[in-house]
Amino acid sequence: MPVRAALAVVGLALPLVAQEATPARAVTIAIEGARAEIRLGELPFAGFRADVPEGLTSVGTPVVYPLLGPGGIAMTRGYPFEPRDGEPRDHPHQRSFWFAHGGVNGVDFWELREGGASIRHVAFVTGDGPATDTLRTRNHWLDASGAVVCRDERSLRFFADDGDTLRGVDSTVTIHASEGELRFSDTKEGTLGFRMRRELALSGKGATGRLIDSEGRSGKAVWGKRARWIAYSGELDGTPMGVAILDHPGNLRHPTWWHARDYGLAAANPFGQHDFEALPLDEHGHGPGDHVVAKGGTLVLRHRLLMFRGAAEPERIDAQWRDFAATTTDQPQAETKR
Repeated sequence: MPVRAALAVVGLALPLVAQEATPARAVTIAIEGARAEIRLGELPFAGFRADVPEGLTSVGTPVVYPLLGPGGIAMTRGYPFEPRDGEPRDHPHQRSFWFAHGGVNGVDFWELREGGASIRHVAFVTGDGPATDTLRTRNHWLDASGAVVCRDERSLRFFADDGDTLRGVDSTVTIHASEGELRFSDTKEGTLGFRMRRELALSGKGATGRLIDSEGRSGKAVWGKRARWIAYSGELDGTPMGVAILDHPGNLRHPTWWHARDYGLAAANPFGQHDFEALPLDEHGHGPGDHVVAKGGTLVLRHRLLMFRGAAEPERIDAQWRDFAATTTDQPQAETKR
């Protein structure tokens, strides 16, 4: 899609009210310090931040927040960044749209406990010329002592259709075993996470949600099962809306397992086989979902997040999955520290 020059950042607190649908406009990205603001033309689309939310005694991790769907409707929970009246305040580590895992060389990067491990944003990665529709970052995974366990590069491409009835994010995370061998442990606590607004959930106050997957399952039956995609839909601000997460066929163990909770957590997790399928551990305490990356090696995981108006229609999402499945990984660019 066409690209404009980057917009100047005036403020990163974006409105949560619905906007009227507009024709397709360029996605632009403006970076200021360790944050970024993404816009669709003049409309707010998303933000990037890696700080500790005010009032929490935990650690930071890179997240996409806020994240606004078609018409500017907020799709993720405001807590813990901007708590909204009536929304649940459980699991403060479930922050909008993020990537982490509960066991990497025995270190928990999922829970974000005070004094524990963290994922630290190090730099934005930019090329020559104006900002594009893709935000690239570099990050260090640090244990509780501050030692680097591994490093990653993340690519987030933001897009929308002509009538602003669908917006999306293509996420590519490349994890480098830069410090030595990496073992991703078999645990349900991971990995690409999305914490939706309470209205899209299946249970709890204000819930209006419905959950389906690519294999024809629905509701709680989706949890722990393998599928090419999952989708939640419900009513947000009086408008039928939905969200889907698609697993790329090039990913480890595609189709992935889904840590899809009825309270509003949707997470793609290729490592949680022991928890999801109740399979035994081996004599060393390792689960069948453990995965080892050799020193100097990489692990690439790619997903597409879709946010759309209307109900979750399997045929429509299947078409999006086929389109995503045909794409290839983009190439990294030179680093610019900010």
